[in-house]
Amino acid sequence: MEVLGKFGQNVQLLFTDGDMPPEEMTGFDLARLCARDWPEIGILVASGGTLPEPGDIPDGALFISKPFTADGVREYLMKILLDGRRPEPLKRGSDGVRPHKCLMPDRR
Repeated sequence: MEVLGKFGQNVQLLFTDGDMPPEEMTGFDLARLCARDWPEIGILVASGGTLPEPGDIPDGALFISKPFTADGVREYLMKILLDGRRPEPLKRGSDGVRPHKCLMPDRR
């Protein structure tokens, strides 16, 4: 939430795990808070163990079960991100090249 609080206006996608390590919130909690405070952000929640209960996933967000493939994730991203908000590799289509690392802003 700290990163979203500082940079939410620049974030296009939240990709979270429903089973985040035991903390104050789950990935489902994070998805709901993100949707409430930043409705323009696309949300994809993944889990290999916990299936979402009714109300866990906010409207407009999607859930993907683990294990998943790069092509499977791409399909979900195509549904979530409007064409104007898609990164170039998604606009061009699958080219077999591994995706680049997601860079987080330096929080120093």
